[in-house]
Amino acid sequence: MSDSACSLGDYYAERAYEYDEVYRKPERQADLARLKQLLPPLVADKRVLEIAAGTGYWTQVLAWAAASITWPGSRPSSPAWRRYASGAGL
Repeated sequence: MSDSACSLGDYYAERAYEYDEVYRKPERQADLARLKQLLPPLVADKRVLEIAAGTGYWTQVLAWAAASITWPGSRPSSPAWRRYASGAGL
């Protein structure tokens, strides 16, 4: 892996909390709850390619239902990977 890829990954890992602030806004909670109900059945037992997984917020939602989730640039130290492992019960 190149130095720039590591630096970019570190950058996003450090900013994950800030990027996820949108999901903590009170006015978004009803919509988020509805999406969390609707999305898992759509990926149940399917292999998912998640483009732009970012912090992994939605990765953890889909992990319980999907047969597998793959995202470009995934690595065990990324926020998305940690959330996937948590969501999948790994």
